[in-house]
Amino acid sequence: MNDFSVDPSDSPSPRRRELPLFIYSADVVVLTRKSERHAQQVLQHIRLLLGKERCQGVTVAEYADYMGTTVEEVLRCLGY
Repeated sequence: MNDFSVDPSDSPSPRRRELPLFIYSADVVVLTRKSERHAQQVLQHIRLLLGKERCQGVTVAEYADYMGTTVEEVLRCLGY
C-alpha cells in the first residue's frame, strides 16, 4: 500500500528572496524619486564611465559606488 501522508519535515523551506545582481531604471526611479528618463540617463552615464556597451547591465554594486552609498543601503531601500 502507498502512504500518501505528508511529512512536515519534507516540506520545502520558505523561499528566500534572491538578491538582484543588476539594477534597472525602475529601481533608480524608486531610489531617487526622479523620472524614468532621468533614471535611464543615470544608468547610461554609469555605463559610459565604466566602458560598458549598451547591452551590458549595471550591477547594484556599480550603482552604489557611483552614488556614493553601500550595496546594503541600496538593497534596503529597494525592500530586499
